[in-house]
Amino acid sequence: MVLFDRDGTLNVRRSSHVHTPGDVELLSGAGEAVALAASLGRVVIVTNQQSVGRGEITPEELASVNKSLTE
Repeated sequence: MVLFDRDGTLNVRRSSHVHTPGDVELLSGAGEAVALAASLGRVVIVTNQQSVGRGEITPEELASVNKSLTE
């Protein structure tokens, strides 16, 4: 199993939190790295989303962001 952190590892780290699918911007080579890791076993993307705890986005909005990332 390979664990990837979302922000700053796969996605460009922003000065503000990622709130919408439009905020997702993969770093160069990130998609290829995940694909390679997936070919070798299970891949898990982890992320600590303070914006949900603070009420800045809903869990459903976070799910939409995560779906965009995995596509």
